[in-house]
Amino acid sequence: MDYLEKSGIECFLIPEKWIFPIPPEFNPPKSDAYLKKRYLLIVEKMPIGTFSESQKQWEEWMNEDLLDDLYDLVSTLNLRDIGPHNLYFVDPSHLALIDTKEWPEGTNSLKYITRYLNPEMKLYWRQKLKNNLN
Repeated sequence: MDYLEKSGIECFLIPEKWIFPIPPEFNPPKSDAYLKKRYLLIVEKMPIGTFSESQKQWEEWMNEDLLDDLYDLVSTLNLRDIGPHNLYFVDPSHLALIDTKEWPEGTNSLKYITRYLNPEMKLYWRQKLKNNLN
């Protein structure tokens, strides 16, 4: 992601992704349990844990510096679907950004992550949002 290189933010890791077309002659078994897909997405393996582990790490490892960088990234690129479900800790100072999809203006979900922060970081995040969104 060019923004990360230009901004100098180093706490986010983005896995390489490759997308390949699936040959049209390939057909899954005929069943409601299968949907025909047109593409295969392959993503670089990252050393991340489960969603439950991610939630715990968000509470234990999130700090003001990471939240500042997260706010800058999200508000600059309009990445609104953020949280432990697609932003996993690799170690206490690096997060793997799994979903880099941009969302239309007005779909702001910055308040969503508050529930995953410890009490001190909740206060910090709420104040940051209050100062920057007014």
